[in-house]
Amino acid sequence: MTQTYAQTTLLSLKPSEITVDPGQEFTIDINITNVVNMYAYELKIYYKNSILNATKAVRPPGHFMEPSDPANQFIPKWEIKNNYNATHGRIWLGFTLLAPEAPKSGSGILARITFKAIGSGTTPLNLKDTKLADSSGNPIPHTPEDCVVTVKQPKLPTVSINPPEVTIEVGQQFTVDLNITDVTNLYGYEIMIWYLNSIVNATKAVRPPGHFMEPSDPANQFVAKWEIKNNFNATHGRIWLGFTLLAPEPAKSGSGILARITFVGLSEGSTPIILNNYPGAQGPVKLADNTGAPIPHTAQDGLVTVKLPVLTPPTIEVSPKLVSPKHRYEIIVVNVTIKDLDCRWKAVGFEFKLGYNGEQIQVVNVAEGPFLKQFGETYVTPPVIKPNYVHLGLLLIPQVDGTWTQYPNGSGTLATIFFNVTKGPPATSTLELYDTKIADITATPPGVPHNAVSGEYNFATEVLSPIIVWKDPTTNQTQTFQVQTESNSTIDDITFSQKHRYISFTATGPEGSVGYCNITIPKTLLDAEPEEWLILVDGKTMDYMATANATHTFIYFTYSLSTRTIYIFATRVVPELSTYAILLALFTTTLIITLSKKKLTYKKPKNK
Repeated sequence: MTQTYAQTTLLSLKPSEITVDPGQEFTIDINITNVVNMYAYELKIYYKNSILNATKAVRPPGHFMEPSDPANQFIPKWEIKNNYNATHGRIWLGFTLLAPEAPKSGSGILARITFKAIGSGTTPLNLKDTKLADSSGNPIPHTPEDCVVTVKQPKLPTVSINPPEVTIEVGQQFTVDLNITDVTNLYGYEIMIWYLNSIVNATKAVRPPGHFMEPSDPANQFVAKWEIKNNFNATHGRIWLGFTLLAPEPAKSGSGILARITFVGLSEGSTPIILNNYPGAQGPVKLADNTGAPIPHTAQDGLVTVKLPVLTPPTIEVSPKLVSPKHRYEIIVVNVTIKDLDCRWKAVGFEFKLGYNGEQIQVVNVAEGPFLKQFGETYVTPPVIKPNYVHLGLLLIPQVDGTWTQYPNGSGTLATIFFNVTKGPPATSTLELYDTKIADITATPPGVPHNAVSGEYNFATEVLSPIIVWKDPTTNQTQTFQVQTESNSTIDDITFSQKHRYISFTATGPEGSVGYCNITIPKTLLDAEPEEWLILVDGKTMDYMATANATHTFIYFTYSLSTRTIYIFATRVVPELSTYAILLALFTTTLIITLSKKKLTYKKPKNK
């Protein structure tokens, strides 16, 4: 009896397409789909043996034709021939069940084949001479489905410059690594590296600790060549590196660093770091395995860009930034300085105006500072002194041939201006730097870019030390008494009255503002109990605070400003004082007086 089968049975290789890497092992399944009463099969698979080798063919546990009893099966053929002929390999598989095993229906895996990629390219896995039979030996119609395997091109080892691109400034040092990636059985290398010697020079080439070719024993290596020639020819420098391992050291596989090279940027421009052939020179990169056979590879060059440094603009500034005199007629010093000047600016000339309040201070002298004179002979223009500014220019004189041997560099004082303090406190203004210029050797405006930083003038407090001198008319002997005032007002017209036991003076300041005075009086001149002093400002009794030690009394009081006449009355006066001359000596003194055993009293004024 002949059975009839639906034409839906498939004998297929799965996956139907697969892409693998060189050397990779992978599996292909032989599947049966929609079969009825299957009892036996025979098939052949052909493949290109230059691309693949089959290594194993198995019926995995639970395969579609697995019998209930292992005795109920027979394997007439189970053969792998990778060298079936000059171009192809063949797999020939035959299998049948044996009675009393029942036939199989449905879908499942018949066998699993393991391949290894040994080349690159594409090969079909062709199913040929396929036969399926039922339990009566009748053929089962079916459709075979092949598979296509693609093996990638092998990944060649790469010798490369890392980082591949570098940007630096002139004069800057940098390093690049000579790397190897994805190499197998590397035993030696010879590498030439080329570069434009007008742009960079090599200074050092080393094999750093832990480098890729580091042997287990230093005796197992030989350095055939390790040379830097920056002047290889008129245009190019060359680094020539040759290294090999020695037996019994094993070959190296993988990726790592071969050498580290230090360069320095010489001038603006770009240069490739060339690993391939340089015209007119011998050979590219060479790699060899432990048999001496060359290892195919690729090489990736590098690129270095050298830029002119970004120069930071210098600063012309007033120093100190805050000028605070202590008393009138004091000579204060203001420096005009240059800060962070780079010699690459090639600055040779400086000019500035320094503005000030001529009602508060006056210029008495202008002197060149030491900075510019460090770099050669200088010329200073005669200073132009106006009521509210001083104008000065300085020049570094060139040699006879019009060139300079060195250019100013760094920080220092260009000029010093001496001022006399002519007005008492409070007095504030700006010491303004303007119309500042720095000329380079081209003398082309606007010259060297720069910053200008002005200063501040603040005369907030004045310390005066008037000296009262007493002359004995009989003996002509003198005795001096020093009274000290500290105030934010301008103190003038200091007088002393022995008869009326007071000191008086005027205090002047901006109308409506609050003034203060802190006066120190020797007890040998005037004295009173702390609560017995009397302070009059324009005839009005003022509150005050008084403290004292063994020798002096310290009195502090405030008042509303314009121009005020102030009297300070005591209860006791220096005895036998008959003739006085009051001399005012305006000089800075130490404001802080050590107070010992002092007491503080606050006196509430009596109603007058």
